[in-house]
Amino acid sequence: MRTFGRLPVVLAFSVLLSPGIAGVRAASDPERKEASETVAPETAEQAKLKRRAALLQRLTRVPPRDREGMERVKRVLDAVRGGEMELAERLLEQIEALYTTLEAQAPGDVLNFLLADMAARDGERKRQRQELAAAVPLLRKALELAPPWAVKERVSHLVGLGKALRELGRFTEAGKTLDEARQLAESRLSSENPLMADLLDAQGALLIDLDRPDTATTAEPLLRRALVLREGEPEPIPLLVARSVARLARLRLWQRQFDVAEELARRALRIRLDQLAPNDLEVAKSLFDLGVVRRMRGEFATAEPLLEQALAIQEEGLDTPHLDIAATLHARAAMAQQSGRLDDAERFLQRALGLCRQYGGTDYPLTGVVLQDLGLLYLERKSPTEAEKYLRQALLHVERVYGPEHPRLNAIVDPLAELYRSQGRDAEAEAYLRKSFSVAEHKLGAHHNQVADRHLRLGRHYRETGRLAEAEHHYRKGLEIQRENDPSGTRDTRWLREYATLLRDMKRPLHARMIDNLIDSIVTGGPQATTMPSVRVEGP
Repeated sequence: MRTFGRLPVVLAFSVLLSPGIAGVRAASDPERKEASETVAPETAEQAKLKRRAALLQRLTRVPPRDREGMERVKRVLDAVRGGEMELAERLLEQIEALYTTLEAQAPGDVLNFLLADMAARDGERKRQRQELAAAVPLLRKALELAPPWAVKERVSHLVGLGKALRELGRFTEAGKTLDEARQLAESRLSSENPLMADLLDAQGALLIDLDRPDTATTAEPLLRRALVLREGEPEPIPLLVARSVARLARLRLWQRQFDVAEELARRALRIRLDQLAPNDLEVAKSLFDLGVVRRMRGEFATAEPLLEQALAIQEEGLDTPHLDIAATLHARAAMAQQSGRLDDAERFLQRALGLCRQYGGTDYPLTGVVLQDLGLLYLERKSPTEAEKYLRQALLHVERVYGPEHPRLNAIVDPLAELYRSQGRDAEAEAYLRKSFSVAEHKLGAHHNQVADRHLRLGRHYRETGRLAEAEHHYRKGLEIQRENDPSGTRDTRWLREYATLLRDMKRPLHARMIDNLIDSIVTGGPQATTMPSVRVEGP
């Protein structure tokens, strides 16, 4: 940072040298006193001390310009402290010659390097405490200050910034930041560098959060490579290995591979219990993971104690991240709701929502999930006004964070459409049914059973609102897709009955009877056509 000038850099660097200079001064004071009294000729020891002081003084005039320069200076200091003056002089002459050659170039800024390191440490501490809004500017400042030659530090700052942005729900920015880190690391660092594991783990976590159709195929190789790197260190750090294992457990949970997810979650828990106290927050994370796996398997009797234990550790911890507590409360609410304990579920969800809003920022991903679950809870409690309020808030949140075509939207749009249909708000119901259809088709393609289900829902809506031709189109299209995917027809009897009713409403009894015969064949297990019978009216 040229605006600081050369003097502050020299002063900052002189802190490193002060023990050696102080030692020279302290050792030479008695000799000075004796010389003033006796005026004796200079001894060999005095000459050595003077030479040492001169070397150190020269060294302060050549502050390092990069990481290599810092290493060179350290070697000179080591030689001086070891009494190897000839070696120290040779090394110092090399540095002086090199710096004379580079004098016309802009000096590297060691002060900036130190300031960047301070900002990064503060930013990472705030990120760990989930003070994310405060962490992001600090990590950006670290990246701005870090000199171009500090490649490892720049990669580390980029990864930390990417993590903070992901945790805030700013996925697009996080992806660009981590991609920049990846490009820099792959061009300037070894593929075995420990920083690569942290980078790959962060990218894998982002892909899981994005919840795309290709998440499994794109996230798994990154997370597995991160684990290999951490386990392959000469002295592996168990807690970092545990983090990689826990991340893989969450990927398997996302894939609904519950047995593998539980095995990995147990492994992470064992490592953490071996390294940490039983009430450590890292242990709480593993208890949470294991509890969520059990809950999603429907094993409530064993899931609940795990989540209770995780929450107890988190609430007793002095520096517990509030958003971790929110996640555990959300998991407990889901289990309470599934068990029919709606009062408990509401209490947990409202508390989780308060924490998310207070500490998570406007785009924090869990906020949308909690809003959605509150809406569904109020639907179950027959409170349509509250249900609509929370579901609409959830919809706006998820659209803002994930985009207007993300598959997570349908978990909100479908119940909203059903709520409006039950209230006779036909235009609003149709708008949400069409949105649900668009989202499903965008994610899954035109021939998926979930797309068929959206066709049939639209068909029902149009039948109930008297738009019979449109209803017939969607019923038929949905039933054809179902028959393609399930030739036995075991899935579509209910919708076939509705279709037959529609055909009768349209004064087409013969066609309705053909559908009735198909239903009878399915129910009795008789021979069936592998395609829908043709019931369209030909001609004018």
